[in-house]
Amino acid sequence: QKILLFLNQNIQAGAYWESPEFKDLTTFNQVLTLKYGYTCLKTNAVVIVNGNAFANVCIIEMRPQLHAEDQWGYTNEIYTCYYAKGVGLIYYKAVNNYSFTKAEMAIKNWLVK
Repeated sequence: QKILLFLNQNIQAGAYWESPEFKDLTTFNQVLTLKYGYTCLKTNAVVIVNGNAFANVCIIEMRPQLHAEDQWGYTNEIYTCYYAKGVGLIYYKAVNNYSFTKAEMAIKNWLVK
């Protein structure tokens, strides 16, 4: 079992880290290794999502990387996640390298206890 660290409480803007490597056999019988590279783009941001202002937002960019034939390369996906302190994930967007939006999610309701 591997732990996937996607956020750290005391993270600073510019921090970079990688996930553990995951290796498996593809359906076309090639062994591929996958890992994720994370970059903290901004901390303590203030953003508005669905008309609600959130403070203490951490913006994280995740980029998958594949290893095949002795070389690492990025996939064409870029995932950007916005985490608000005390709330959690408030916004998420996935784009390809050509800025085509593949997926997008924005928080509508939440309950903090």
